[in-house]
Formats: sequence, structure tokens, C-alpha cells
Amino acid sequence: MKNMMLRAIQYLVVSIFVSFLMYLISPFFPGLSIFFIEMAKDINRLLKTQMNPRTLGVFLAFAIFLIVYFILSKMAILFRKRAGVEWSEVNPLVRYASVPFSVFKILISILLCPLIYGFTRALCDTILSLSMADNRMLAFSIGFAIWSILWLLFWKKWGFFSILEHEITHMIVGMCFLHRPKKLMVVENEGGWVQLAGVNFIITLAPYFLLTLCFLMLPLYLVIQPRYIAPYFFVMGVFTSYHTLSTIRETRINHQPDIVFTGKYFSLVVIILGNIFCYGFILAFIQAGFSSSSIFIEKGWHYSLEMVRNLAHVVTG
Repeated sequence: MKNMMLRAIQYLVVSIFVSFLMYLISPFFPGLSIFFIEMAKDINRLLKTQMNPRTLGVFLAFAIFLIVYFILSKMAILFRKRAGVEWSEVNPLVRYASVPFSVFKILISILLCPLIYGFTRALCDTILSLSMADNRMLAFSIGFAIWSILWLLFWKKWGFFSILEHEITHMIVGMCFLHRPKKLMVVENEGGWVQLAGVNFIITLAPYFLLTLCFLMLPLYLVIQPRYIAPYFFVMGVFTSYHTLSTIRETRINHQPDIVFTGKYFSLVVIILGNIFCYGFILAFIQAGFSSSSIFIEKGWHYSLEMVRNLAHVVTG
């Protein structure tokens, strides 16, 4: 019964993740979203149903994602069996220290530099367009300021919750990659750990850039009544303040095991880009909901491509 509940929660998290992923990649690959929507319309015509094409498109993407993941995972298991290596015997820290992963880190770091530039420009544009005259921004700012004061006064009291949220972030992101959680332990003012069925650098570094509580609140925006919008953004401000202060406290480049094991310089690149993207997304969301966040993503992507084109033009003369 426990395993069934865990698996149900896992697939729920994955479905939300895939839906959000489709939203994120639509500015980069608009044809992909259109493909799933058109496929959903064809299914409606074939079955003579009236389902929402966008909703059905998300389910189709989710189904295809699971099928591809299932095939790849089975192939990986087959290859490991042929090599005589069991997954339980593979230490993720050994993989982080391997030569292939070192080469991978160098390549990814180079590819992420244009994105850091592009989304930093998009973040600056978003910040400059914010207005305190907007009730959403005002409620957000009040929540941010109040929690900042409370944190500075009582920060020692939040030790257990901060560690728990850190480990839950590892767990949630791991579930998005279909890595089932096995164990979770938290010791107040000492630390904690979570054991997953697999790991990658995004799972390891997620607590240092992902505004977990803020992103978990995003779906509520779709159903919340207008009279509760101000309290909603007040809570969003509280959560953003919490993540900002806790991340500053936790991100110790030379001492945090997650960062040391993954590689200090590589981790720094990923964390910088992750924070720029997450804060930009949330601040844009405050302006006008998901449509504004979509504009932020499109701007960041176009600024990044512009940088790559300019560099290519300089190199080619």
C-alpha cells in the first residue's frame, strides 16, 4: 500500500512537471506544442469528443514521455546486466568524479554562458518594469519584507524546517526524473539526507536555485478567486524571502557536500543560471501571471541567441 501511494505521488509530480516543461519549452520550440494540440484535435474528431485540446495535448505529451522513459530505462537495465553491474552497486559520487562527467561539465558550462547572459538581460527588463503601484507587487513586497525581518530576528528557530525543505526539494526534483525516494532523514541544526533510486546534477543542486514553495503555489493561481489575489501574492513574497535567505545561508561553495561533489565551478554556473531563471520567472509572474512569465522566457531565449549570433559574426569576421 505504501509503495502504491509513493508511486501515485510520483506520477502526479511527473505529470505536473511535464505539463510545466511543455509550457517552458514552447517559446523555444513552438512547433512542438502545436504538434500535440493538433494531435489532440484529431483525436477529438476521430472519437467525436469535445475535450480541451491543450489539456489533452498535455496528457499525450505525458504518455509519450513515459513510454520513452520506460524504453530508455529498460535499455539501461539491459546494458547494466550485460556489463554485470547492478544499480545498487553504483556510487553516484564515483560517477561525479569520472572523466566523462568532467568533460560533460566543461561542455555544459560553455553552453550555459549565453543563457546566463540572455536571462540576466531578461531579468533586468522584468525588474525595471515592476511597479509598486500594482497591488500584486505591493502585497509581494510587504510579504517579502515582513518575513525578512522575522528571519533575521529568529533565524535559529527555522533550522529544522530549512533542512527539511532542502531535502524535500531533492526528493521532488528526483521524482520529476522518475527516481523513486527511498529514505529521508532530517536532524535539527545538523543536517539531513534523502536517498533516491537515482541522481543527477540537477537533483543535487536544485535546493540552491529552485524556489520550491513558490513554484508549488503556481497552480493555485489558476483557481484562486480575485478577492484572494493580494493575500496570494503576500504569501508568494513570504516564500520568496524564505528561499532567498535560506539559499544564502546554505550555499557554501567550499563546504556544502552537494556543491563539492558536483564540482565547485560547474555548480556555480548552474546555480547562477538557475537563480536568474527562477527569480525572473516569479517576478514576471507577479506582473501579469503566466503570460508575463512566458514573455520573460522568450526574451531570455532571444537575448541568448543574439549573443551567440554576435559571437559567431565576430569569429567568422
